[in-house]
Amino acid sequence: MKAYFLQRMSAYIIDLLIITLVSYVVLLFVPVSNKYNKAYDEYNEALNSYVDKKIDEEEFLDIYSKTNYTMSKEGAAFTIINMLITVAYFGTYCYYKNGMTIGKKLMKIKIVSNNGKQVNHFTLILRSMLINGVITSTLSLIVLFIIKPNMYISTIGVIEIVQSLFVIITLFMTMIRKDGRGLHDLICKTKVVLSK
Repeated sequence: MKAYFLQRMSAYIIDLLIITLVSYVVLLFVPVSNKYNKAYDEYNEALNSYVDKKIDEEEFLDIYSKTNYTMSKEGAAFTIINMLITVAYFGTYCYYKNGMTIGKKLMKIKIVSNNGKQVNHFTLILRSMLINGVITSTLSLIVLFIIKPNMYISTIGVIEIVQSLFVIITLFMTMIRKDGRGLHDLICKTKVVLSK
């Protein structure tokens, strides 16, 4: 029997809380570069100047573009670590726990293949990369190192819009489809069902 939308959403929220906590603890041990801190301070100073009307919108957006690019480049390690934790949890941990994350276990649901059998490891990794934005984060990292700084913000904006549309369509599909399958389920040939 298919899992209900609220069960899936509750499980996902629990899992996101777990991922956030684990990422926070792990990232405590990753040093922040001086360039990152300098760009962060420069951004905050520009934001305050803009709010106080000391600089105009065009000047603020120029500073924002440069500092965001620098922070993204200097923070690439944080992005990679977050992606690895996400894939390890939603892909590998889920595989070894028979299609269940901690959230899914608490909500008494699990991921299975279309034929009801256990999903293979690769499929769970792909599924987690699709729904959790790992593919778009990887693309963003690639773009970060090959595109000019002045084009970074607009390019990343397009990538984020695509990811947001994917998630919105998936949520809508899980709510209205009789089988409750989202885009990531259709692509990976999986479904979420009640566990026994």
